[in-house]
Amino acid sequence: MAWGYGPYVQLPFYGSFTLREDGGDMADTLYPVLSWLTWPMSVGKWAIEGIETRAQLLDSDGLLRQSSDPYIMVREAYFQRHDFIANGGKLKPQENPNAQEIQDELKEIDSE
Repeated sequence: MAWGYGPYVQLPFYGSFTLREDGGDMADTLYPVLSWLTWPMSVGKWAIEGIETRAQLLDSDGLLRQSSDPYIMVREAYFQRHDFIANGGKLKPQENPNAQEIQDELKEIDSE
């Protein structure tokens, strides 16, 4: 990722976002068909989306309560989800910094 995420912000009743992503989302919402909805219809749509999002997050409440720093946990989960979506739903292989040392030790064990 060449440009990075931008500043991460977490606001009550709004949720987590980066300024770069939220700015792009605002630009995306200027022209869709949903903009033809009346203001009360839009508020109803946002309310239903908010309730649905909250219902999806109920399972993660226990994780947040047990976390030593819930803010960092949410921020890291946000960035992991962002990377997952940006990679087309494919997980990036994790590199073990000790992989070469482990391979060397295994070769030594095999040679004995």
